[in-house]
Amino acid sequence: MIGWRQRGFLLNPFRFGAVASVAFVAASSTTYAVSTSQNQTIPAAVEEGDRLLAVVMHRSALTVVPSGWVLVESQSCMNDTTQYTSIYKRLAESGDAAASTTWEQASSGRICVHILAFRRSGGSCDVVDANKGAQNLVSYSAAWNWASLTSGADGAIGVAASSSILALGPPFPTTISNSSGVLTTIGSDVENRLGVAYEARNKGQTLSGYFTSSISAGTNGIASVSVLIA
Repeated sequence: MIGWRQRGFLLNPFRFGAVASVAFVAASSTTYAVSTSQNQTIPAAVEEGDRLLAVVMHRSALTVVPSGWVLVESQSCMNDTTQYTSIYKRLAESGDAAASTTWEQASSGRICVHILAFRRSGGSCDVVDANKGAQNLVSYSAAWNWASLTSGADGAIGVAASSSILALGPPFPTTISNSSGVLTTIGSDVENRLGVAYEARNKGQTLSGYFTSSISAGTNGIASVSVLIA
């Protein structure tokens, strides 16, 4: 039991109004494909009652979304093609751990699904706010700006996701790094187009950062979505 000891008694802080913080549990792999569908596995560490997020990078409208997943927000961007960053949420149920999910889009194109899990000890957590934004970049080294959010409560976590239309492509790896927080997607891959990071936020603190990449040619489009979990 966690608490404070005073005059020989163990005191539970939650009894006096303290709120347990939301904690990151686990994230899935990051796999890129050119296809009408992609399968992604929910992390094995997930427990019933966890808050799941699925960040989906896709090139056309999603036509099949797994049962129980609800759209939070979606943002598109464009240069010579259109790309979307969408975030879905789900309350984890018994049997979700290590379960496979299938996501489909209307036509064959680039797709990537990345699933994250979060947990609040002694209670539930949910998405309480969301924001989105798009960038048309002509400066090759420009930052992929996160959609900013300000927390209204202590113990929250902000999750930022940005996807890029361009990647360097084989044989050159595209690297993605984050200005703050913890990166959960892969840092380097020849088809790397999606950055996802999370950062703890207390009341009044703003989730406001960016991803940087090694992309060095071509005008680019960036689609960003951020959510706050409390």
